[in-house]
This record gives sequence, C-alpha cells and structure tokens, in this order.
Amino acid sequence: MIHCRRSLFAVALSAALSMPGALADSLHKAAGAGDPGEVDRLLEAGADPDARDEKGYPPLHWAANYGAVDVAGKLLDAGAEVNAKAMQDGGSALHMAAGNGHLDVVALLLGRDAEVDLKDDSGLTPLRWAIMAGKHDAAQRLISGGAHVNSQATGNTTPLQAAAEQGDADTVRLLLQSGANVDTRNDLGSTA
Repeated sequence: MIHCRRSLFAVALSAALSMPGALADSLHKAAGAGDPGEVDRLLEAGADPDARDEKGYPPLHWAANYGAVDVAGKLLDAGAEVNAKAMQDGGSALHMAAGNGHLDVVALLLGRDAEVDLKDDSGLTPLRWAIMAGKHDAAQRLISGGAHVNSQATGNTTPLQAAAEQGDADTVRLLLQSGANVDTRNDLGSTA
C-alpha cells in the first residue's frame, strides 16, 4: 500500500510539473534559490528559460537578484535572453545584479553581451542602480565594462549627480576619473 501511494504521488507530481505554468513557477523558485541541479532538471523537462512570473520577471532576473552565477550561466546556455526587461520596471538582469552588488553575475552578463547602458522604464542604467544602492564595486565593474558615465535618466540627472546627492565620495571620484562631466545640468538646472 505504501509503495502504491508513493507511485501515485510520483505520477501526480510528474503530471503537475508537466504543466507549463508549474514548470515556470518551479524554475523561478530554483533560480532564486541558486539550485543549478534543479534548474537543469526543469530545463530538461521543457521549462522555458524566459518564462515570466506573475510580476513579469524571467528566471534570469531571479538568479541575478540573488547572485546565483551558476544558475544564471545555465539559463543563458539554455537560451535565456540576456537583455530581457522585467514588465514591472523595465530593469534587466544586469540592473538587478548591479543593484545588489553581485560582481560575478555582472561579469557573466557582460561577458554574454548584456547591454551595459540599457535603460529601465525610468531611464536608469545598471550603473545608476549600482550607485543608488551604494554598490561602488559594481559601479566600477560596469564602468570598466564600458558603461557611459554621462548617461542621463528621467529629469536629465546623471550618475555623477546621483553619487554626489548620496554623498558617495568614492563613486564621485571614480566617475570623475572616468570622464564624468561636472557641468551637465538636470531639468532643475542643477549640476553635480
């Protein structure tokens, strides 16, 4: 009887996972948990590496957000779109990795041709996400990866203005050494 119950459970579980929504949900959870074995299993079972969760985030965003570099690599190998934008805010996986200071994921994404200056729905680049989160090392890595230090977001604010407003002297110095323009004015007429 116990063997029969386990078999029925296994059949029911297998049937549930064969539904596209269940596979996608499981893939998001495995990506966020940083479980490369489970990600492999789900991809082999047919999970879509670009499936969106209820908030519009693909699994790559979950991996980037939690610093799961091995999982991010597996998703990219399976065909995940490196520059996919979240439906909720327009941020990419690179935005999330930079904003959370996950340097290994930032390096992986840049190495896989992520757009270093891709803007979210507010006009913010991954560099701005790193600066706003106080992730100096991520900002440095993005700049060395070609990030434009004078990009302007909504309101024509620049990364230098954002770093100065936050009182982040190290990032201000980094931006100035990288060619940031101190004379750029935002919509309010302010400079850094």
